[in-house]
Amino acid sequence: MSSDGGSGISSGLARSIARSVVTSLFGGLAVISTLRDFATNPLRFLRGRIIPPVLGAIFGFVFDLADIIAQPFQAIIGTLNLLSASLTTALRSVTGPIEDALAQSAGFLVSLTVPFGALQPFVLAALAILIGYAVIVVSLRLARATADAIPVVSGIETFLFG
Repeated sequence: MSSDGGSGISSGLARSIARSVVTSLFGGLAVISTLRDFATNPLRFLRGRIIPPVLGAIFGFVFDLADIIAQPFQAIIGTLNLLSASLTTALRSVTGPIEDALAQSAGFLVSLTVPFGALQPFVLAALAILIGYAVIVVSLRLARATADAIPVVSGIETFLFG
């Protein structure tokens, strides 16, 4: 019964029915409040609701693109690290025996000069200078012979040394 004494629907009941119809049509109070926010201030609504997902998508795309660009460089860096490890191993396999030979040679020279007593350091220094000179001369001759065997380097070596 209505408040005016008639047989119609009361205004509170009509509002309640209208509210439930609108709520069911638009998907609930959350959607209605979203539509109300959009209607009252569209720019603020866009800033608050649309821009964050768009910026997230842009940043996601940029970071994915950066990862795609970085992958070949990471592969190159990994390859260079493997090359470095391999070259280090190879260099140690070459320099290890040379170090051992130098240590044994130095030990042999020390034991060879023991009979000189107090003059041992001077004799040892003279032998070291003599052996160093011989190694330098042999190395230079070997380098020049190798340079003569290589066509372009042979021309440069001939130009420099006659």
